[in-house]
Amino acid sequence: MVNRGSAKSLLCDTDLTLKEITHRLGYTGPSSFCVAFGRAIGMTPKQYMKRHKRG
Repeated sequence: MVNRGSAKSLLCDTDLTLKEITHRLGYTGPSSFCVAFGRAIGMTPKQYMKRHKRG
């Protein structure tokens, strides 16, 4: 299950790669994180970053 607040914050407020974010959140790989994120949020992490990235 995606910790929505942590995932969103790491995607938008850091310059970490998707692989680094995946590891920090405890997923086995980026694809499993992307599937879980998509189910929870309704868009891919990349789509979310494009809409919400700060700076």
